[in-house]
Amino acid sequence: MTEDKTEFTQVDISQFYDITEEETEQQDDGIILTPNERALYEELMVYVRQKEPERVEILESRIRDLNQLASAIARFPSLLERHDIPGGIRTPQLLIDSLIKHQNSGDTTLQLPSKATLGKGYIVSKIHTFSSLTSLSQRVGAPEKLTQALQLETITMMFTLMAEDVYLNLINDAMQPMEFRREWALALLLLWEHRNDQTIESVAPVLQSVWSARRKLAPAFGTMMGTSELLLMSIQMDEQWIQFIKQKMGEQGVS
Repeated sequence: MTEDKTEFTQVDISQFYDITEEETEQQDDGIILTPNERALYEELMVYVRQKEPERVEILESRIRDLNQLASAIARFPSLLERHDIPGGIRTPQLLIDSLIKHQNSGDTTLQLPSKATLGKGYIVSKIHTFSSLTSLSQRVGAPEKLTQALQLETITMMFTLMAEDVYLNLINDAMQPMEFRREWALALLLLWEHRNDQTIESVAPVLQSVWSARRKLAPAFGTMMGTSELLLMSIQMDEQWIQFIKQKMGEQGVS
């Protein structure tokens, strides 16, 4: 019986897909701007080139810096896959168990994955960038609609940052069922991995409306525990907020 010495040539699987070189580079680097963020940025640049052309290179340089930062973070092991890292085997399930186990151990900074900590810094940098773009939009006389859209994107990023703390607090709440705490831990892993939370886009407009209404209020000191402020704020809100108050304020935790 003769030995089969057939040789095989390794083939890059990407050759079987219709992916351009530019798209491959974007996949390697990670997405730093969503399609909407990119559209707003490009629209603003039209006005910047006309009114303050000296700032074009500064803005483009900042976007390149964000791209490099995102690329570096993307090279860290995925939090949603099994990896053999220097400290041993790491799986999503082990990460979830660790999050629940160490939540009562004081400052958990050193317990968090490196990708989570670096990603938080990246989001802060992105928030600063879009906050600057919002101010620049006002200065160069861009349409108010564009300025408001840039501001909304900035606020949405801030809510994403806040969502991380919300998840950590929920995971830390021993009064909650373990099943829910594990689900929240998985949602947190997804947020850390993609630096995006699917619920933020739906709740961001509501939270922004609440915050905008709250900023217009002057505190009424007394013994009503904020009842007058809540009433005045609710008057400025839409039907969605009113229905929330009607349905949920009877629950002790919500109240």
